[in-house]
Amino acid sequence: MSSVWNLLNPIRNGATGLKLLSSGRELFGTVIQHGKMDKTVTVKVDYRYWYPKTKEFKSKTSKYQVHDSENFCVTGDKVVIKSMLPISTMKHYYVRNIVKPFPRDTYYKEGQEKKEMSEQLKKEYQRLYQEFYEREQQRTEIKNKKDEVTLKSALKAKALTRAMANLRKVESTQKKKDKVRSKSESRREQKSLSEAIDSKLSKEI
Repeated sequence: MSSVWNLLNPIRNGATGLKLLSSGRELFGTVIQHGKMDKTVTVKVDYRYWYPKTKEFKSKTSKYQVHDSENFCVTGDKVVIKSMLPISTMKHYYVRNIVKPFPRDTYYKEGQEKKEMSEQLKKEYQRLYQEFYEREQQRTEIKNKKDEVTLKSALKAKALTRAMANLRKVESTQKKKDKVRSKSESRREQKSLSEAIDSKLSKEI
């Protein structure tokens, strides 16, 4: 008899080139990390077990390093993992199939936004560091290489802190503008709706 998690039409089977067991343990979990190691994802599995001392069910969470031969899984996927012969000290499971895939377009959109934010932070950091360094060169006289290294490290930390603060300020300003715009649009819609209702009532009268 097949396991309850062995679905009739699995989306994919990640068992290519592995030494599989004829019968093994199958678990249902969620991918919480991917891309950190090649062909490896971290899967979180939740358990419920009976605790006889207090006579109640308790929950427990375990994390597993799971083999994903095609690097297909992303964070948020609901997957079934199955035991196999160990291929490393940490990997004893492979991705059997994906039950509920996380939307790829949402994931890649968030990744693109993070990439753009990091590029903006890098540009702002470089601009501020150059500005601070030129200002300090005019103010103070650098006597030796040690003083220069100390000054550069202090200015780098200062520039990074200021760049992050500037980006947060820009982001909060943009959120406020979006909020005001959405409010004005909703008011405009309500006004147009009320005008349409008034015109309809006047025609009926």
